[in-house]
Amino acid sequence: MRATLATPALAGDARECGIASTGHSDTFSSTGRAWVQETLCRLPPETGRCVDQEIEAVDGLQLQIARLEARIQHRCALATSVQLLKSLSGLGDTAQRGHLH
Repeated sequence: MRATLATPALAGDARECGIASTGHSDTFSSTGRAWVQETLCRLPPETGRCVDQEIEAVDGLQLQIARLEARIQHRCALATSVQLLKSLSGLGDTAQRGHLH
């Protein structure tokens, strides 16, 4: 979801302004995010403002997602049935396998 919010507006107006992104498949990676911040000032004012607001919305959602993931992990740690399942070969915390950030 995060990449779908800001990317279309940014990409369309960036192309119209002669701004090209090279090698940023994820605009929310550290290098992609730096490119977005640099590019905002080169976009038409209204587009830059809209993209900036979308980024703020995504950041807020990421915070909520992180809180929910922490709560789920906490609740799973308390449930003996979950602990039993996690003891099976091939199962475990998804965070350890890189699914949670």
